[in-house]
Amino acid sequence: MTTTGSDWGVRPWVLENLPQFPWVLTRLIALFAAPVEEVDLRVARELIRRDPALVSELLRRANAAAHAPIGRVQSVDHALHVLGLHTVRRIVLTIRLRDYLGSALNHDVLKRCWQHCLACAFSAEQIAQYARLRPDQAYTAGLLHDLGRLALLVNFPKSYADLLGLAASSRQELIAAERALFELDHCELGSCLAIEWQFPDELIRIIAQHHQPAQNGTFSLQHLITLTCRLADQMGFGVAPISLPDEVEEIRDQLPAPACWLLEPGLESFRARVLEQVTEFV
Repeated sequence: MTTTGSDWGVRPWVLENLPQFPWVLTRLIALFAAPVEEVDLRVARELIRRDPALVSELLRRANAAAHAPIGRVQSVDHALHVLGLHTVRRIVLTIRLRDYLGSALNHDVLKRCWQHCLACAFSAEQIAQYARLRPDQAYTAGLLHDLGRLALLVNFPKSYADLLGLAASSRQELIAAERALFELDHCELGSCLAIEWQFPDELIRIIAQHHQPAQNGTFSLQHLITLTCRLADQMGFGVAPISLPDEVEEIRDQLPAPACWLLEPGLESFRARVLEQVTEFV
């Protein structure tokens, strides 16, 4: 069974020399964990303003929005007004995490890891609207569920690219290969980092357990991310050349009834929407 970061007495050696996670991003993740109506906009504005590159990207996207005003958007406040907090939250988290990955994304094999995270995030966001879950929270969890894998590609780009380049017969075989090379898998590594960076408890559990079958009961955020991680693979956003059985019907059957129509009659329409959004941030 996958452990959580708290089960490790010392920091895993594979995390040594890992570039510091942007403190602005850590603060924003904690801030945005609250429902939209409870987010302290004053704090959010101040955090965003401290990152000039982030401000520049936010203004660019606000001015390019279909409903942008005639006058230029020139401030964070104006961008929040034009785009809305939900969209700003998505842009800020995604752009800053992408920047953290840096040159690792020059590897085609490792770029697939990023595309998988994006596909999981956008899928979770769409389904959450029909599953009585918060779309913003679903997006964040989907984006960060493979945090450990992202850390491995930042710290060991060649070694991890080589590992992912090997054909595996299952997800579990790939996880076993991670443990053989790094002593623990990406779920365990991710939960270590999530605890170290003081992520919300629910997000820590999802990062640690997203490859484990969710417990029966009320459909939860963990249920959602477990399914959308698999769904991303089914749509062609897998991280490795694993031969997978067709799981779409099984995934659809585990969704709340109001969300099932999204995957009917097949994945073509749903995948097209996700692909358009993924392309925007690659």
